[in-house]
Amino acid sequence: MKQIKNHSVKVSFSAVMLGVALLISASLALAQTGAKVYPQPVAADNEMLTIDLMVENVADLYGVEFRLKYDPSVVAIQDANPQQEGLQIEAGNFLPVEQGFVVANAVNEADGTISFAMTLLNPAPPVSGTGPLARLTLNMLQNTPSMLEVEDVKLVSVSLQTIPTEITPLSIGADETAAVAITSGSSDFPWWIVAAGIMVLGLTGLGIFMAMGGLNKAQPQTKPVR
Repeated sequence: MKQIKNHSVKVSFSAVMLGVALLISASLALAQTGAKVYPQPVAADNEMLTIDLMVENVADLYGVEFRLKYDPSVVAIQDANPQQEGLQIEAGNFLPVEQGFVVANAVNEADGTISFAMTLLNPAPPVSGTGPLARLTLNMLQNTPSMLEVEDVKLVSVSLQTIPTEITPLSIGADETAAVAITSGSSDFPWWIVAAGIMVLGLTGLGIFMAMGGLNKAQPQTKPVR
């Protein structure tokens, strides 16, 4: 019986250590993952579609530059600032415009391209987390499958270093609902949940066996009747 208890304790301890190892591995994997940039639909009204260009899991962001590509025969970009010359999109609120400077904001209807660049200015602090970099409203000219592509994106940190970035296009048009292929956490298996579960089971097992050991010690030894 003692050998069985010792073996069970070892198994429980091993489970705890495995959980710790998985948590450490998950933390390292998250630390090495770069930011993600993708278009995300936020509103649809008849033939109009509003899309945010999202950045996810970014750290110390201070400036952004990107180029979007669309099919001008399928969609038309709505001007976000009719009072200003040219065709523009709307800056997002992730990098506060009032604390920075929009370097470029132009839509080329002939080529079907959107160019945008913005930077924060000192003493504005850098921004971390997830949020919209820009917003654009599309007028669907045809009910035809099309792509809104992020051709190029450059995220710059407060230390002027380029931040590694993963980009994903958006499928729009036809009768299918526009949807991004990547959302927060959808492409990463939640190893931290598995690790936490293993640790809980291991600690529970250790607690049970320690309690059983205490009960056994507390029970009085009875001498056999002769």
